[in-house]
Amino acid sequence: LKIGITHTSESNEVAEVLAKYSSENTGMNIMIITDTIKNLYDMIENYEIDLAVVGGRPHDPGLCSLMLDTDYLVCVMSNDNPLSVKSMVTIEELKNEGIFLVDETQLNEEQETFVKNYYDKQLEDAITPIMISGDRVFPEMLDARIYLFVKLKNSRKPDEKKYALIEMPGTEYSRFLILPENEGKKFVILLDDVIRLCMPQLFQSLLYDHFES
Repeated sequence: LKIGITHTSESNEVAEVLAKYSSENTGMNIMIITDTIKNLYDMIENYEIDLAVVGGRPHDPGLCSLMLDTDYLVCVMSNDNPLSVKSMVTIEELKNEGIFLVDETQLNEEQETFVKNYYDKQLEDAITPIMISGDRVFPEMLDARIYLFVKLKNSRKPDEKKYALIEMPGTEYSRFLILPENEGKKFVILLDDVIRLCMPQLFQSLLYDHFES
């Protein structure tokens, strides 16, 4: 079995897991090949490898993908908190603690203004969307980074659509934004949803008014 992984993946648990699986299953021989995501996709299409473990989903309809892991948030609390003994905390349990995880569709007017001000002052210069078209080479996606794949549409011309790729800002930015408290309740929004709210501003130079990501 020939499995392709990216150079970043080579240094994490992927290679170790594959090696352990091979040693524990008699007759199973796994060859690991490392390369860029683009080259690994090419190898799959040319039948040079059987599968690849990469970051992100392929956008080639001829390739099938299965999500192995997803991004997650870590909840940090005092050892005295009853939730500290749990291996996983649900959204409902956070609500019981007065913490609400909201998205861009759940903001009130004050919260929306706060988020847009944050985007204007802190985030706008850190985001550069990459337009995707059939006559261009698909941009290289870095491993261990998070991307938003965006569909842009014009309500006046529903048959016209464009696609863009947004690389989420790096570790210098928090993955979430804490909103102003309201009646003792704390509200948190993911950075992904901050960007979704501000997509009309991000793509204001283009004639699109509907965005999906």
